[in-house]
Amino acid sequence: MRSVKSRQELVLMKKSAEITARSLGKAQDIIRPGISEHDLGAEIEYYAKRLGAEGRAFPTLITSAERSSLPHGEPSH
Repeated sequence: MRSVKSRQELVLMKKSAEITARSLGKAQDIIRPGISEHDLGAEIEYYAKRLGAEGRAFPTLITSAERSSLPHGEPSH
């Protein structure tokens, strides 16, 4: 990663950060008892795409309970 970013790279990084922040805020709105980790992750991804996300840097991982201590835990269905 270069330490000096172009103007366009900075614009894209700010847009990405905004989409991420808004998507995580949306997660707080939709999380509820009984929703599966898998479904919550799918909702977050759907909302991010609606905001303009074109892809992901890595898979969306939502884990809770004993799986939350695993660095690459698999979500429950």
